[in-house]
Amino acid sequence: MNSRNRKEEKGAKGTVKIKLACGTDNGIELTNKHFGSSNYFLIYDFDLETKDLRLLKKIENSTQVEEKHGILKKQKAFLNY
Repeated sequence: MNSRNRKEEKGAKGTVKIKLACGTDNGIELTNKHFGSSNYFLIYDFDLETKDLRLLKKIENSTQVEEKHGILKKQKAFLNY
């Protein structure tokens, strides 16, 4: 079953989009470190139908050094976007 049939079965109207968060240290390449240790987070909107990728926001990681893994302050920096 192709994606067009799935959309019709679900009754979806309009465009189907997802948001992506990527970790980067220089704003160009993905980081090779742990995601949460990136210097910046790039937030993208990706249109599954047209394959259009649009940068929504570049967020500086204000909590690179963490006391423990999974700190909420860091998550809130980009999850509320």
